[in-house]
Amino acid sequence: MVVTYNGRKWVDFCFGSLAKSVIPLNIIVVDNGSEDGTVDVIEQKYLDVHIIRSPDNLGFGKGNNLGMEAALENKADYIFLLNQDAKIEPDTILKLVQKQKENPAYGILSPVHLNGNGSELDFKFSKHHMAPHKCEGLLSDLYLKNNIDKIYKATTLNAAAWLLSRDCMEKVGGFHPLFSHYGEDDNYLHRAKSKKVGIGIYPEAVIYHDRNDRSKNSYFVDTYVMRKRALLKALTNPLIKKPFQAQRKIVAWAVISSLIRLNGSQLKESIRLLRFLYNVRSQLEEIKPSSEKEYPFLNT
Repeated sequence: MVVTYNGRKWVDFCFGSLAKSVIPLNIIVVDNGSEDGTVDVIEQKYLDVHIIRSPDNLGFGKGNNLGMEAALENKADYIFLLNQDAKIEPDTILKLVQKQKENPAYGILSPVHLNGNGSELDFKFSKHHMAPHKCEGLLSDLYLKNNIDKIYKATTLNAAAWLLSRDCMEKVGGFHPLFSHYGEDDNYLHRAKSKKVGIGIYPEAVIYHDRNDRSKNSYFVDTYVMRKRALLKALTNPLIKKPFQAQRKIVAWAVISSLIRLNGSQLKESIRLLRFLYNVRSQLEEIKPSSEKEYPFLNT
């Protein structure tokens, strides 16, 4: 499943690789209102792709939710999420499915992410997943050339390429709708962990993520947006007890600290965060999934 937005230049890169998969795929595209002819190219060249058109840009999470719901309605056993700027090897999905069947406790599996031309690890994958405390044993085994035909337990996973089992989907549901872009994958993993769903990396499977030409600094935005995202992730993390009270103390102290140090810009930012905290609290209550809902957030 692929969410697209003005991704015409990657159509052949992405869908050409999916067409060569050695395991049959039912490919779903959710287009977030592209204006560059992305959908036209897909329709002309990849006739078997099922396209869901959204007139608006729903963001990564809500876009994927539309596709997930369609896949589950069609009795899918697995859902493979892939970024529009990424491609697979012919046996990538097959390897992930086979390994998941051998290890059903792992509901979310990721391949190793290389850069677009395969010359090195994707920079964000390297930063977030190769540290020993984030994926124990993987770096050592790769360096020592040990057997890596196994799943490595991970603490984080970049959602550019995820294999989700149906069991995982039934337990965890879809992406949280309050995340527009970035942070939704972290929230999903928090919820998966709370449901005892295993997450891991299988290094025998590989994808290629074509973002070499984008500045690494472009993934960092202004401090307010980053602090707001961190706040939202904490508030929606089921592993944290009394998250609102904890975050209220943190933000309130930031306001007081700014006053003491006469830091006007930080004071303004902290007050904005405090307002956001109370606003998002009411939003969270409004969209809180009921216990009767089979797949949380897929119908919001």
